[in-house]
Amino acid sequence: MDNRRFTWLPVILGLLVGSQPLAAQLPISPGLPETGALAPISTIPVEQQPAGTFFYSDLTPTATTIQDPKSTAQPVSPMPAGTLFYSDLQTPTNIADSPTQVKLPSQFPLAPQPGRVEPVTNLQQPFSPTKLAPYPTNVTPVLPPRFDTIGPRRTITTQRPNYLDHPAILTTTGRLVNQDNVASPSDQQITPAQKGTSKWCRTWNIWGEFLYLRSRDSEVTYGVESNSSIAPPPKPPPVQVGRVGMIDQTHDPGFRFGVTYGLDETSSLTASWAMLESHRTDRIDRTSLSTVIESMVLHPTTVAASSSGTFATGIHDIDFDLVDLEYRGRLSSSEVTETNYVIGLRYVNLQQQFLHNTDIIGSQSVDTDIDFHGLGVRLGLEGERFRHKSRCFFYGKTYVNFIPGEFNAKFDQGQAFDASVVDTLWEAGRIVSIWDLELGLGHVCKSERWNMSLGYSFSAWTNVVKTDEFINAVQTNNFLDLGETMTYDGLVARLEGRF
Repeated sequence: MDNRRFTWLPVILGLLVGSQPLAAQLPISPGLPETGALAPISTIPVEQQPAGTFFYSDLTPTATTIQDPKSTAQPVSPMPAGTLFYSDLQTPTNIADSPTQVKLPSQFPLAPQPGRVEPVTNLQQPFSPTKLAPYPTNVTPVLPPRFDTIGPRRTITTQRPNYLDHPAILTTTGRLVNQDNVASPSDQQITPAQKGTSKWCRTWNIWGEFLYLRSRDSEVTYGVESNSSIAPPPKPPPVQVGRVGMIDQTHDPGFRFGVTYGLDETSSLTASWAMLESHRTDRIDRTSLSTVIESMVLHPTTVAASSSGTFATGIHDIDFDLVDLEYRGRLSSSEVTETNYVIGLRYVNLQQQFLHNTDIIGSQSVDTDIDFHGLGVRLGLEGERFRHKSRCFFYGKTYVNFIPGEFNAKFDQGQAFDASVVDTLWEAGRIVSIWDLELGLGHVCKSERWNMSLGYSFSAWTNVVKTDEFINAVQTNNFLDLGETMTYDGLVARLEGRF
């Protein structure tokens, strides 16, 4: 027998006996759990398990949801002490804040210590509310839709940054120029017609028009140069050898001023006053000693009518005043067009004055005065069409006025030694019809507070007693069916301010 075997045998036995206390201090590595009916059952309560104990299982974990305090779900089984919870929230949950929990130490040990009892957390009690992380600030905020300030309230589909929106700029620059914080039609996809009709969203509109009109079909012939003496009536027509003395009106300035009050977005009330004064003078002189000046307005049965002179003058004035009270409403509207109707009243005052002088038999004069006053109804249509994405527009206006009223006409003829050779007065009622048409171009400024337009106006006054017609009625003593047509036409420049 080998003696070396007996020599190592005591040493090995001594090591086995001495290693038992050390082996008791080492952690036991868990093995595969036993399953089935033969699996060991632990009789130690969970609360009394040593700190740092880990549980393993190959069973499928059951989905456990922590219910809120009012939930009636089954309570969650208690977890062993030392179990840690982790969260990705910015504000960690402090489990120790719950009144039903055992206060945890300020620092958790990295490894369980033998003989130390760790605090137990009761998971059956709800956790205290946690603070959620703030909403990320790098996400573009969703802005509410903007609405246009004019016309129908339609949503603007696109928005662009407006650097004038800063409060400081709005307070200083924006307020000084009286501009609204609204982009122009060329900057945003909005209805151009809404920009032109922003007047519906303004309470007051003050506007003025410069009129440059001419009265036509109202000329008066007062004398002619002839080469023969005037014979008593009946007489043959004279032989004209020079220019016919006639007064024909030219373009004269006038104005129209009005104020509009917006009732709502589709209707308004307007009061306006228009005035035009036309003044025209003319004179003729004989060009040779063999010719004479014959008057065309003297009464033919007077002595002066059979004589002649060397010169003749004429002055003719035509003035009118128009006062309108209108109700305006929207008839139709589209993306680029708008049509309004007008119903109202019109007051008309028309004056025609004529004065003629000649040196026949010393001095002869003829003076006529025709006045008309009437009040009637006014109907009209107004239309505007904008160019797409532009502030420029075309417009058209047409009106018809039926004015019942009274004509007063007076004829006076005198001479140096007799101031009243002929003196007559004529009065009659008439319904004067006034037909107006205006076409032109306009532009709405960027601030939408100013609107400018330039157009051409046509106007026809029917059933009007004119000066030349009334003089002819006095000369022929025929006052039957007096009434003819007189027209006006010319430029109209308009400036409107919206407040």
